[in-house]
Amino acid sequence: MDKPHRLLEGVGPSIAAPLQVNFTPRQYQLELLEASLKRNSIICLQTGSAKDFIAVMLIKELSSQLRKATGGNRLVTLFTVNSELLVLQQVEVIRIHTNLNVGQFTEECGSPDGFQSSLNRSSCQVLVLTSEQLFQSLSSGILQLSSINAIIFDDCHRACEERPYQGIMEFFDSCPTGGQPHILGLTSSLLVGKFLPSNLEKMLNDLECTLKGSIETAINVQSVSRYGTKPNEIVIECGPYESSSPCWGELLVILKETLGNLEKYISNSSSGRDDPTELPRQAIQEAIRAFMGIGPLGLKLMVQLLLSEIEKQEKHSTSSFNKLLCTYVCSQLRYARKRCTIECASLLDEGESIWSPKLVTPKFRILLDILQLFKPQGDHEADSTKCNTEEGNDANIGTTAADNNVCDEEADDMPEDDDNEEEEEPGVTGRARRNSFTLCGIVFVEGRFMPYLLDTLLRKFQKVNQGLSFVSSCSIRGHGLTGLGGKQTPAQARRQEQMLRRFRRHETQLLFATSVLEEGVDVPRCNLVVRFDPPAQYPSYIQSKGRARAHSSFFILLVDEAKRVGFAKDLEDYREIDNILQSKCHFREADSGGQLDIDELDGLLPPFLPSKAEGSPKLTLTGAISLVNRYCSKLPSDSFTHLTPTWSITHSTDTDLYQCTLRLPINSPLRDPVVGPVMPSKKTAKMAAALEICKHLHSAGEINAELLPVGKEMILEHKELKADLEEIIEGEGRPGTIQRRQYYQKAVAECLADALPSPGTHCYLYAINMRMSVPLPAVLNVRERKIHDPEETPRCFGILISKAVPKVPSFPVYTRDGELSASIDLVSSIVTLTSVELELAKEFHQCVFSDVLRLQKPNISFTQQAGLASYVVIPLNKGQSGQDGLTIDWSFLKEVSQCSKSLDHPPALPNYTVEEFSFDTDQYEDAVVTPIYRNIDQPQRYFVAEILHDTLVTSPFPSEKYEKYIDYFFERYEIEISNFRQPLLDVDCMSSRLNLLTPRYLNHKGKALPIGSKQAKKSNAQKRQFLVPELCYIYPIPASMWRKAICLPSILYRLNSLLLAEELRVILAREATIGSVELPERYPYSPLSFGWQGLETLGRSQEVTGQSDAIADTCNHSNGDSVINLDDAPGSEAYSSPMLSDSLHGSLVNKDYGPSPSMVLQALTMTNASDGFNLERLEMLGDSFLKQAVTVYLFCRYPSLHEGKLSFMRSKQVSNYNLYRLGRRRNLAPWMQVCLFDPAINWLPPGYAIKETQHNPFCVPPEQIEEEYPSDEEGVDDGENEFDIGTWQPSPTDRGPLDDPHLPPTIDMFQPQEIDYDSDMSDDNDIYDLGGLEAGQSKSQWSFAVDDPEDVPGLSFIGPRSSHADLPKLPYEIHTQQSLSDKSIADCVEALLGSCLVSCGFRSGLLFLCWVGLKVLPEADEAETGDRADGRESMRYGFLTQPPSPLLGAPESEIQLNQLLDKFGHERFEAIIGYSFRDKSYLLQALTHASYHMNHVTDCYQRLEFLGDALLDYLITKHLYDNYRNLSPGALTDLRSALVNNTIFASLAVKYHFHQFFLYLSPDLFKVIGNFVSYVKEKKEALGMESELKLVGIADTDEEQEDIEVPKALGDIFESIAGAVYLDSDMSMEAVWDVYYPMMRQQIEQYAANLPISPVRELLEMEPETAKFGPPERTMDGKTRVTVNVVGKGQFKGVGRNYRIAKATAARCALRHLRK
Repeated sequence: MDKPHRLLEGVGPSIAAPLQVNFTPRQYQLELLEASLKRNSIICLQTGSAKDFIAVMLIKELSSQLRKATGGNRLVTLFTVNSELLVLQQVEVIRIHTNLNVGQFTEECGSPDGFQSSLNRSSCQVLVLTSEQLFQSLSSGILQLSSINAIIFDDCHRACEERPYQGIMEFFDSCPTGGQPHILGLTSSLLVGKFLPSNLEKMLNDLECTLKGSIETAINVQSVSRYGTKPNEIVIECGPYESSSPCWGELLVILKETLGNLEKYISNSSSGRDDPTELPRQAIQEAIRAFMGIGPLGLKLMVQLLLSEIEKQEKHSTSSFNKLLCTYVCSQLRYARKRCTIECASLLDEGESIWSPKLVTPKFRILLDILQLFKPQGDHEADSTKCNTEEGNDANIGTTAADNNVCDEEADDMPEDDDNEEEEEPGVTGRARRNSFTLCGIVFVEGRFMPYLLDTLLRKFQKVNQGLSFVSSCSIRGHGLTGLGGKQTPAQARRQEQMLRRFRRHETQLLFATSVLEEGVDVPRCNLVVRFDPPAQYPSYIQSKGRARAHSSFFILLVDEAKRVGFAKDLEDYREIDNILQSKCHFREADSGGQLDIDELDGLLPPFLPSKAEGSPKLTLTGAISLVNRYCSKLPSDSFTHLTPTWSITHSTDTDLYQCTLRLPINSPLRDPVVGPVMPSKKTAKMAAALEICKHLHSAGEINAELLPVGKEMILEHKELKADLEEIIEGEGRPGTIQRRQYYQKAVAECLADALPSPGTHCYLYAINMRMSVPLPAVLNVRERKIHDPEETPRCFGILISKAVPKVPSFPVYTRDGELSASIDLVSSIVTLTSVELELAKEFHQCVFSDVLRLQKPNISFTQQAGLASYVVIPLNKGQSGQDGLTIDWSFLKEVSQCSKSLDHPPALPNYTVEEFSFDTDQYEDAVVTPIYRNIDQPQRYFVAEILHDTLVTSPFPSEKYEKYIDYFFERYEIEISNFRQPLLDVDCMSSRLNLLTPRYLNHKGKALPIGSKQAKKSNAQKRQFLVPELCYIYPIPASMWRKAICLPSILYRLNSLLLAEELRVILAREATIGSVELPERYPYSPLSFGWQGLETLGRSQEVTGQSDAIADTCNHSNGDSVINLDDAPGSEAYSSPMLSDSLHGSLVNKDYGPSPSMVLQALTMTNASDGFNLERLEMLGDSFLKQAVTVYLFCRYPSLHEGKLSFMRSKQVSNYNLYRLGRRRNLAPWMQVCLFDPAINWLPPGYAIKETQHNPFCVPPEQIEEEYPSDEEGVDDGENEFDIGTWQPSPTDRGPLDDPHLPPTIDMFQPQEIDYDSDMSDDNDIYDLGGLEAGQSKSQWSFAVDDPEDVPGLSFIGPRSSHADLPKLPYEIHTQQSLSDKSIADCVEALLGSCLVSCGFRSGLLFLCWVGLKVLPEADEAETGDRADGRESMRYGFLTQPPSPLLGAPESEIQLNQLLDKFGHERFEAIIGYSFRDKSYLLQALTHASYHMNHVTDCYQRLEFLGDALLDYLITKHLYDNYRNLSPGALTDLRSALVNNTIFASLAVKYHFHQFFLYLSPDLFKVIGNFVSYVKEKKEALGMESELKLVGIADTDEEQEDIEVPKALGDIFESIAGAVYLDSDMSMEAVWDVYYPMMRQQIEQYAANLPISPVRELLEMEPETAKFGPPERTMDGKTRVTVNVVGKGQFKGVGRNYRIAKATAARCALRHLRK
């Protein structure tokens, strides 16, 4: 061997860029499969899954022969194993992955005749049996070789020794060559232990001869050996440690004697128990290894490690003998350390550091010399990594290196769409973005502690040798080992993974490792691999050598001088074995030849110049392969697939020239093979073909002028996607998100704005008619009060306005008397008022809103202002002829106008001390009164419910404290009552609720409030309030009119909303041709309805039974209380969805007229408005339709773009930002209903305006939004305790019981309880449970006094409020402006789309999208409309044209199509789904994975999956929307999520055997599918996102869990089939649903009955404050780990292929623990 100093010449970093002469190789299993299909093959694979993959794929590829053979020509494929136990196992594997009939020869078959009979009956196409059974069957004539198309021999290495195999092969000698079966031999035992190359060659030749096949490979790393960069291999001889001191020899003798003593015990002991000397022996062996390999310093440091480990073992040992052995070994090691320390000190000069080369072996010094050779030079040195420190392993992990350096093996962690990567600079690959000249190396060493020891020593020597300061190192030894130091704690395992992660990211340059890194662990391409200890076997040699895959890499073996002879022979054997195995690799010819001259090669062909401009890039011959490889890596693929081009070379013997045919991956738009020019060598032929195909790619638009693959970023330049991006302001959310909020003016209907009548001009008079729709049921009328029908009273309110008001639907108003139907009807259009009459009307109007309703505040005044609602509300009187006789009631108007501004304060009160009070019954029958002896500043008003003629003021007082009522007033208020004959008045407190948009039995969240028990109702009925007529002031407005006045804010608010919706409807009809602009004069608008059935249901049950107990049919019972069924409440799963009646009853809707204003209003109403409806259901439908419409358009418009680019284009079009931008362009924000309607807080009455207020400009971005104002979308259905935007102050229920000092005192009650209750189910009734009682809290604490004006959560009142100074300051004017997030506008666009879709059909939905600015239809002149156009002149858009068939136009395409279809039996698949394809190419494309390169006639399924995903999403959503109206919007969204996800689709694909027809060639995917199918079969049900996916047989541990992986590919083909059916049926969605609904019906009904939720969401709902998910971590085997910390309950870890899977696994693990 050469001397070290000479051999190290030339070792060091290389700056030269590598020349790529090979295309990216396919996985070696695919190469082997291809070879086994061409000829009889013998393959050695060391994993069972790899062997199963080759065998099953071979069976599938040859299955067309089995399907075609019928009758007497029937063929069968045989799979032979060595034991009957393996028969059942192999049968299951084949049945999982194929749809063939699989049989087996078992003991049940009995005799050969029984087997023959069973074989005939089963019609099996694949037969699994033992080799002995096959030999017997052939010998007895049951099986003939002519009826067998293929035989697969498992463990075929036995064929050279065992009789059955040799006997089987003897039958081939008598069979004609053309009739012999195809043979595949599989084995995993060719290379075991050390053997001579001659023996190996003889064994391989004998095996080939016996099985009549060719050895294709004998070890997995042969693919690396053939395709990897050939490293420079150097062997360096290292001398022993030399010293003049005899101490070192004595120490070595002592250690060896100690080891010998321990070994003697083993030989003398005959006990079968565990060997107690195992760990002590390992410790001594490690000490000897450290001394021999590193020297005294190594021994010194190693002893310290070993003592620590042995003491741990001794501490946990229970055997006294074991402890004795540990003590013995420790004493020996301590002695060795002491001697070592003394001798080391004697060898060092005074002041010399102990980290001296004198104390280490020449081998270690050579290692340091090698590392110094890789030191960066010049400017590159500044870029090198920082040197190690003592705490180097704990350094922070950066992200730059991780982003810029991704090794090949890390591809599994890359996104499924590889286009997510950033564009690289031209000519620089992703692997070379780090400095290629920097060190990236691995040092392999034996011994469990040696890696750490070498790493530690390197760090120490860096302190004294600046030449090593550039090296950053770490060490790893793997996990799961047994013995001394083998068992790792979780913290140690995570530290090991961190070290490996840092090395992958090139944050550390050198890794010391054991054999754990030789194979199976992902590491970067290394330019230095050092074997500190020589490899003991060939696999170790070739695998460690294969890690040196970087350009100009070095593989250095350090050999001890004493072992040089033996290792030289071993190395010679290794190289010869490698040559033998390489020669057996028939499936690909290896390139030959030496170094290539780049300039000479580039001169063979002219370069490709995409641009003629000076200085433009050019592509030379030597750069073509690199560009092709880069282009293929950009094509979309999943984590199981590495797309590579396929190529073949033909050689002309006449000219000795080569020609290469190159074919790109299946999902490339360039699908035809490209033939390159003839070249003098194979390498140049491949380069020439690559150069030619790059020219084609440029012509196809796949490579740009800069010679870069056109990624998705280039799509942004497309005119259809160009958008003006808004600037992101620091401190604000990103545009289009929920975090960014802006302010918008509230819109006022055009017909209501600036419409105040003028004197002497004609104006319009409209009547506000109210009729009783559903009276309050008796079950809610606990006081049994009279129901007041508004139609029974002579007066009503009217609107006097200068503009015509369009017709709008009637709408409900919910009062204490029941549900009223309000409508606005024209009385006259020629009403003229004088100036005096108009002033009186204004005074009446002002009195109603300022005095009666108390809506005037200091910052608003009654005035006329442009842009605001300006009209006058006046009283009307009904004549004898009803509606036709309505006239303005001037007498009543004048009477009330005189009381303006003094309604609660009459000029004078009668003095009954002078004259006796005279009681007149008529004055109090329909009166509103207030007591004059208290609350003078803000009188409390009461309705007179009943005059108690039987109860006079002299009647006995119900309390013993007072004798009579007159005594109570005298002693309490010092008031003497003059008239003792007057009756008492039974009064009801005036309701504190002005928001009557929703029923009173629902709170402001729309949820049902519980009703008290039967006894409580009787008790409440006794809680009545009595007033004395003499002590009351009677208001001039009767109670019947007052009740209608209370309805005015809700009516006028709803009127403005519906008019705005009508304006938008007209705009859609005019601009988008959706519906008609003008409607028929008597067009019957359906009344606006929420779909609630509460009042009607309760009323009907009361009528049927006649008693309150009858509500049991509609109520739940809990703790003795009858509660309104919460299942019928909004927000619950069984709630009848708040849909409009015209959408509930389609027969009432004429689609030619467009969506009704009610439907449009629903689409404009946000959830936070707490109205009876909101946009959620329509938004969900519109969202799915939008996705479907954009998807279909892009699919048809761009037939050549792959799925990655299409998905990117779709994401940009359907993004919230784009929808927000389009919605803002259409000015939708002012029309939206955003906040809770609270008349006293955020509603401006007509004719009123803000005075002296700084109005914010239109759409001003907020400087800061206080925490008191959450976003519209937050907090939906999250409970009651929430403060919504637009609410002036929080609910008293949020502040606690009614002991708030700011609340006014309760009024005096004439009952002992001194608490009054309303006579109906109004909000201030304590028999409602507004927030639920906490444990131990009495119900009385939550009762509300009737005179409390602030007792209703979130709703307005007719009474005093707290001081305005105490209210939170809003950053905008709440009356005229509203705060709206960008996402809310996007949601509104989707909801409006849903309204058009529901009301007017599919085409109208597309027209709406075109109207807002999304292109989903071609222009009319661009499309072939033909007979499908409706002929309307206003039709601007045409119809989409279906893309052509995916079948390529090659002459042999039909033949190849039929051959591929026969491989998976398409007839059987069509029978399963119940659909027969007219164009079979759609079916083939839908079932072809991107890895299945054998399909040359269609694309893979990716484009169809892109289409089918959107189709199924829409169809399922539409079905749920139409058929599950009883579900709340939130529940409907959850149900949609449960039914549209990869888990349910994948499990349904398994249920209907889609996986058996799936065409793919990916070993990893094969394994994952097999595991998942087995798991689903064991569960015997389709899995959902909430399903337990715990691996069977895995211990239930709370520390870490890995769930079964759900293969995305199975969900993808479930969707791709939908796309195929859609296209094959002429784009018919009905055809798709006819296929898929039967398959999904069970899951739809099951989930609708029991709604599942995802584990992550379930955990966050269970532990909303304590569950926190941590960042992802990468494990040593390349998977992702996620940890969820549930505070106080533990940490739970999940492992999966990606972050999403790992996160769900961690959540399931936590849930399993929390449910215990």
